[in-house]
Amino acid sequence: MFLGVGVPYQAKSEVEPKKSKKEEEQELKVENVADDGLCEYEREREARIARNRERLAALELPGLAASFAAQHAKPKPARPRGLAAKKAKKEPREPQRASLRLKGIASDGTSVHEELRGGQIVVKGAAGYTGHKAVEEEKPRVVPTGPVPFASDIGDPKSDAAFLEVLKKCSGKKSGGKKAEGLSHAQLKKLRLKESDVAKVTREGISHLAFHPQAPQLIVATGDKQGHVALWDVDKKTAPEAAEEDANVEESGSEDGVYLFKPHTSYISGLRWASGKLYTAAYDGIVRRMDPAQGEFELLAVREDSEFSAFDCTTDGNSMLLGDKDGDVEVVDARDASKGTSINLHDRKINTLHIEPGEEHLVVSSSGDRTTCIWDRRKLGPGIKALHTATAANVILSAYFSPDGARQVLTTSRDNTVRVYDGSLHQKAVISHNNNTGRWVMPFRATFGPGGVCVCGSMKRAVDIYSSSGDQIAALSSEYQTAISSRNVFHPGGTALAASTSSGRVLIYR
Repeated sequence: MFLGVGVPYQAKSEVEPKKSKKEEEQELKVENVADDGLCEYEREREARIARNRERLAALELPGLAASFAAQHAKPKPARPRGLAAKKAKKEPREPQRASLRLKGIASDGTSVHEELRGGQIVVKGAAGYTGHKAVEEEKPRVVPTGPVPFASDIGDPKSDAAFLEVLKKCSGKKSGGKKAEGLSHAQLKKLRLKESDVAKVTREGISHLAFHPQAPQLIVATGDKQGHVALWDVDKKTAPEAAEEDANVEESGSEDGVYLFKPHTSYISGLRWASGKLYTAAYDGIVRRMDPAQGEFELLAVREDSEFSAFDCTTDGNSMLLGDKDGDVEVVDARDASKGTSINLHDRKINTLHIEPGEEHLVVSSSGDRTTCIWDRRKLGPGIKALHTATAANVILSAYFSPDGARQVLTTSRDNTVRVYDGSLHQKAVISHNNNTGRWVMPFRATFGPGGVCVCGSMKRAVDIYSSSGDQIAALSSEYQTAISSRNVFHPGGTALAASTSSGRVLIYR
């Protein structure tokens, strides 16, 4: 049957529908499938993968990538040390702190900072300031009597006794001999902080710290704002670490090497190792001596009407100097500490006293009256005059002699400077340094290290190291230093640096 001229008739069901472009491409791929079950596109992909693998093998990239990953893998977290690993008994805390900035009160730029016996920093002269009194001032003063036993708050009798034996062995050794030359500038830049070299040793901010000069291992003593004294045997293995090496090791309370005591009732204002014994003084008007042979913190002196703000003693520990908030210094013989000679040296509070470590007949003082003075210790008495005096534009926070006997003096001031002087207090170098730590962070106190280097904390959560000529050598920092380290000190041998924070932590760079 025909419809029209030359047009054959087809039933509607027999007409093939027109294929889409996508369907045509799919049929083409199916036609190209070989016996291996892959289409042409898949075969090309496999060939490209094979060529790339050959190139990577020739360049040895997989091996390099594995090696890089192993070298830069995040270290296994160290176990917490000290108080961070233990639930120590809680003590009453101070009221919530609030800065002038948060209160919307601006400073007029004429403020004077002063440390109080509770560790608070008073800002006098600031706009809107009405006074800030230490919490301890409101409580009746308690004067302890008698010795304090060597019984750690976070240890046990077994570990305390073992550590006392370590200290006894150190007591008989001398720290004399050739003076340490310290590290080269290149070595100082390479000092590093490991996570295992961080420990929380006290409950409050650390005001003083010192390495044991005779110990063959690293032992650090610290004092805090509330009268605690802590000792840290830095390289002592924690109980879990020791157990990993020896299954027969028994755990004890202070297997991490941290021992905490409470020999004072307020801010530790001085701490010094002398003849293997640890001398401490505090704002509670008390001086104590930790004698390993006796196994206790002896009570050397009590002054119920005094608040000691500064302290130092001679190498043998026999002669002690105690400064107070009124600018007076008391000279005390440790062999008969019931008596002492009091002399007025400054118009305001004495912040630091430091006996020259060479011949020990000189002493340098720093004060809130903005002066640094050098005195002849042998002539300390009524009417004495300073041998040399240097003045700054603001409070002198600290003044220390160099440990090498060169009689250089290093000062830190609220005028944002660190200064180096010679033995006559002639200025040798001025280092511009941000010392505005504010009200709640411990003030900086720059100290000398072996080789004449100067070390000071930084608001950048680092430790600044300078040469005695004022050139910056290094700014040590680490992911494990999470707070400002206000007080820093080198080991007498120069191979380690201890930094302490207002949270009671000590960090060891080495």
